[in-house]
Amino acid sequence: MRRSAVLSLAFVVALPVWAAAQSNPPETFSFLDPPPVKPASRLIPQAMADAARLNDFRVPFDITRAFVIGGDLSGMPAILNAGVATQLVSFPQATSWGGHLDDTKDVTGPIARSSFAERASTLGKKVFSFGFGQQSVHYSKIDGIDLESGDLTFVFQHNNCCGPNANPSQLADLNPAFERDLLEEKVGIDIDRNVFATVLEFGVTNRFDLGITVPFVKLDMNTRVASRILRTATEGTVTLPTPEQPFFSEIHKFDELGLANRTTYASAHPRGIGDIVVHAKAQLVKTENGGVAAAVNVTVPTGDEEELLGTGVVRVEARGIWSEQFRRVGAHLNAGYTTSGGSLPTSLTAPVDPLSGRGAFGDDQLALPDEINIVGGIEYAVAPRVGIAADVVARQLRNVWRLQSTSTTFTSRTPGANPGPVTVADTQSLGQDNLTQIMTGLGMRVHLGRPLLLNFDILLPISGDGLMPKAAVVGGFSLAF
Repeated sequence: MRRSAVLSLAFVVALPVWAAAQSNPPETFSFLDPPPVKPASRLIPQAMADAARLNDFRVPFDITRAFVIGGDLSGMPAILNAGVATQLVSFPQATSWGGHLDDTKDVTGPIARSSFAERASTLGKKVFSFGFGQQSVHYSKIDGIDLESGDLTFVFQHNNCCGPNANPSQLADLNPAFERDLLEEKVGIDIDRNVFATVLEFGVTNRFDLGITVPFVKLDMNTRVASRILRTATEGTVTLPTPEQPFFSEIHKFDELGLANRTTYASAHPRGIGDIVVHAKAQLVKTENGGVAAAVNVTVPTGDEEELLGTGVVRVEARGIWSEQFRRVGAHLNAGYTTSGGSLPTSLTAPVDPLSGRGAFGDDQLALPDEINIVGGIEYAVAPRVGIAADVVARQLRNVWRLQSTSTTFTSRTPGANPGPVTVADTQSLGQDNLTQIMTGLGMRVHLGRPLLLNFDILLPISGDGLMPKAAVVGGFSLAF
């Protein structure tokens, strides 16, 4: 047993690193893959700022950062970044906390189990359980808005670069007239997160288990930003400066050709150890084929929060567990509450341009949200060595940034002496609020012998807001000795 324990501890670190090294380079889904942005927590605001930079060819003053500062002052790149990062690093990770692998062998063989819920049974005194799994998640929407297609549309105002009351750190006062122009950005974000995790669990007594999960995280994020200058005030042709009009009539352009449209790309690909989870489970009530248990999961901030590999804070989950076996059918119900002890890094919401006059976001606006989660499901033994499982996974995140697609009206924007309002499609913040997500998990287990159990699961969205996956796939194995 001692030799097995030593080997398992070695696998805890070695397996996820090896698995990550064997993985193929990420598919780009038509997103180009330029040199990566570091750290990953700056990817979204940096990509949006780079897409907003103008060309100053044959312009008598620097207006290259006019809309970069305008984007900073709007706060929307920071809010989008914080909303994505908060939910990305807190997405539930499948584990193998399941109890003894063959505790129902007299009825049907091993229970089917679930990757998203725990059973009330424990391993048994002096029994080791070792598991390894990979969880791959591809995200498709945030608050019902498609992430990849460019449905995330943002419109930014000019800064107050010029004129008699120039103050470049503030939004435009619309004097001179070219400050009435706007910039539209359609943002697409492709996010794939792979977690390679090893799980080691030990039965301290017949009713008390301790365990640890060591994850290796492989994150691939690609952005595509389609920018368009909305010439709401300036003409479509170039007019040279005159004493009466000392500015070019067409002053906003992305290159020397005077183009008003451009698409830019950026990416980030961090890899490294994620947040380690320490686990304890006690069986409170034992019945003939199940019981009631309580568990505590403590997430330690070992992952690099700047690279979005971890949260940077301690998280504690308390969970109540019920499970029961009815011959071929098993049932389980888990209910938990997770509290977090800190905030995400301020780099998530820092302005890109040092000239921006926007103040910093407060710690309460960057606090990692508390979470309520409920998982219920059934397991069915279709054969002595094969089982299937189905779960409903519901979670509520408290006080996270929310977005909505809407329209915004900007006053005094059209050309001429009496400028009128302009209304454009836009994505705006709803502030911080609770959000609920409901997903379903479907899985299969194959028992290859007393100590070894293979598993495969898929997690699919049903309804909800926030950062939602297109699908999450989990595969791995567990063994006990």
